Amino acid sequence: MNYSKMCEQFVCKMAALRFFLFACLAIALNFAIATLFAVLFVGCSMGGSTEETSQSIGGPSENPGVQASLENISVKGLAMVGARPEPLDSAKPEMGVSVSGMPKGSVVTLYELDADSLERTGVSFADTIDNDGGMFDIQGVTLKSPYVWITAVERNGLTMNVDGSWGERHDDVLSVNAIVDVRDSSPVTVDVFSDLVAYRVRVLMLVGNDFADAMAQAKREILEAFGTYGVAFDSLDRTGLDYYAMQSVFVRVVFCLYGSGNLMASAPISKSFEQTGSFLREKEEVKRGVRTVFNDLRFKLSIPQGVYEKMGPQVAREYQAMLLYEKYLAGMMSVMLDAGRCTAEQEGTSVDASEGYRSSSEATFRIVCRSGNWHLAYEQVPHTFGTMTDARDGHVYKTVTIDFGDKTQTWMAENLNYKGVTTNCLGGHEQNCDIYGSQYDWHVAMGLSDSIFLVEFASMQECIDSLSPRYSTTPMPYDSVYIEKCIAGLQEPDSTDIEKCKYYGGGIPVNYDSLRAVYDIEIQERCEEYMSASASFIDAGKVNMDSLAITQGVCPDGWRIPNFDDWEAIFGYIDRKWRSNVEGRFLLAAPSIEDPFGFNLYNTVEMEWDGDRSLLIKRMLGDYIMISKSDDRYRPRAGFVNMTEVINTSYRFNYDAVGIDAFFRNLFVRCIKD
Repeated sequence: MNYSKMCEQFVCKMAALRFFLFACLAIALNFAIATLFAVLFVGCSMGGSTEETSQSIGGPSENPGVQASLENISVKGLAMVGARPEPLDSAKPEMGVSVSGMPKGSVVTLYELDADSLERTGVSFADTIDNDGGMFDIQGVTLKSPYVWITAVERNGLTMNVDGSWGERHDDVLSVNAIVDVRDSSPVTVDVFSDLVAYRVRVLMLVGNDFADAMAQAKREILEAFGTYGVAFDSLDRTGLDYYAMQSVFVRVVFCLYGSGNLMASAPISKSFEQTGSFLREKEEVKRGVRTVFNDLRFKLSIPQGVYEKMGPQVAREYQAMLLYEKYLAGMMSVMLDAGRCTAEQEGTSVDASEGYRSSSEATFRIVCRSGNWHLAYEQVPHTFGTMTDARDGHVYKTVTIDFGDKTQTWMAENLNYKGVTTNCLGGHEQNCDIYGSQYDWHVAMGLSDSIFLVEFASMQECIDSLSPRYSTTPMPYDSVYIEKCIAGLQEPDSTDIEKCKYYGGGIPVNYDSLRAVYDIEIQERCEEYMSASASFIDAGKVNMDSLAITQGVCPDGWRIPNFDDWEAIFGYIDRKWRSNVEGRFLLAAPSIEDPFGFNLYNTVEMEWDGDRSLLIKRMLGDYIMISKSDDRYRPRAGFVNMTEVINTSYRFNYDAVGIDAFFRNLFVRCIKD
């Protein structure tokens, strides 16, 4: 067997990448096409499964010779560019992005294989697909051997138009293969898995296995590579989500491993399965790919299910497929870690999957055995769940009590949705309040009336004259007490940690003489905002920040608006434990993936379709009410927390008039127990 030649052919066919928009930590979510991961296998021959359930006998040791039954044979089947989700709503072409078969004009070629060597004999037959479903029918075939190699090549130069038709594009080609015993007349499926299986079956037959045994073994090995046992491959529904998810996960892992710039390097993964029936020979690479896909998947699952469901049945289906991706990712990792099967005896067992791949911005990555399947998880901070009822409207909220060791906090584990004051829903859509909770302007959440708003200045000059004295060029004092406290709270601090403490303590030297010109520009811009009819501002002199530091605000009795120290207890813990600079991700919830704190926080997004059938994030918000006492000089006096980034400290009472702009409108509220 000429493996180098096969590898060269394989590498050549890996020359292009089609629709790789589902990048490894994308924020622009080209979701509906990107989740068709199997489409990503551009021009690759890797190994997979066939749709036939072969009961034939024979192999290289059985040379059947020319038989009458091998004359005038018809081979029918389906050539797929990806997994085959069942069409859900053909009346909405913008939703029909899950193309089931190769497009019209693609070519399927049958090559006869020598019954002993399994090399091509030079006899071949071809069929050009004349439909949009990928169905092919090669008729009138006469063979000397029952074994054939089928190659399906997507028509060169095709792309999918907005209206669902196929048009011209560049020279990208998708090629997948299958190996078949033509004495079995069952329809053939040629796809990513049939490609993997074909190469594996060929190896098994060359060492003496007959076709039926080799096919059964290769299919079993495919499932076991995903940590799936006791399931017959041929029992999988080719139109079902499990098959779709398993196939998609494999492609995502391979492509996140090597990236679009180095596709040829993915050959070792396929070669590993061809030679060993597993990916273990490349296990460190696979572990790294699983980790990358896991982080991407966690982000997308942190968008609530209701958001996907609003986009229609096809997107709702894709969300359900994502829940299965997690299972198969964890299954692949369990094989790489030699964790064994997830049985009743293993229930609750946790295995560290992060060694060698830890990042300062990531929590410890683990797999956990739960209910017969391995699942992805982060290392947990001790917490317990409960509920509380808002007596004002009877709304029941989930709660979580977090144990930091030296203290505990009890938070609402979902956003406030109290409508007894002026509120808004994300994007102005009422149904979003049911998904995300209500949004509140800052002064409403604080329980302040409109009387605190600043009366507009009569003129621009009056505004400038009023604001100028309020901008101080006096150096901030060096708060040594704060700095010492900050450093003392660090575990094994390095120089960066210490400098951070000094920065927040006012210990960074500043040339205040140079600030005057900057202040003059800012005063001018601020006054232009003040004089704008669309702006409204709070008179800071009318706000008692000391009383607000422990305010109940819009929260129910016994609960209050969280202050800086409340948020800092969480983020400080994250910073000490995981040395992360992107704290919010540790609070994001994703079904079946445990979040460390049980905080149950979801990404707040709106999504919409754009013109090329892709699903885009329209907006992403993560702003929450946060306050602190007025004597905390270096902390925000009243502000917000952006949950996907570090604490945002841009809102300070450094002048008497404070703008109520986009940052302080439509904020979410997460109450904390007194």
